[in-house]
Amino acid sequence: MIKKIFKNILIGVSVLCFAACIGVLSFAITQNIIANTSNEAVETTNNTQPSDDADAGATANGGKADANSQTSSYYLAKLENDGAINIYYCSAGAREYLRSIKVYAPGLPTADKAALTEGVVLNTKEELLSFEEDYGS
Repeated sequence: MIKKIFKNILIGVSVLCFAACIGVLSFAITQNIIANTSNEAVETTNNTQPSDDADAGATANGGKADANSQTSSYYLAKLENDGAINIYYCSAGAREYLRSIKVYAPGLPTADKAALTEGVVLNTKEELLSFEEDYGS
């Protein structure tokens, strides 16, 4: 009788461990797919995006947009009236729309809202990805 109980407990624990391993593996694969999809989306939005060293001649002016201080290509994140942060690619005085990030504007801190209304300069792809991670849902 005790052997039967011990056997059933051992089987139950084994099934539980197997299910936990499958769950962890599924989570890891899903996170990898999401990360790859996010990187591919940024890379395919515009073939003329700045290189990783695009910030060599650009100045961020404290994170605020100032077209006169920019000497290279950069990204611009700007809070628009429709409650979305629009992402633009700026180069040689031209501004090209890339995508929007929907946000609940009244829930943003006042300082963030003010900076985003003026426009936040992002000099590299890494800065853009980090920004999208911070404000994306």
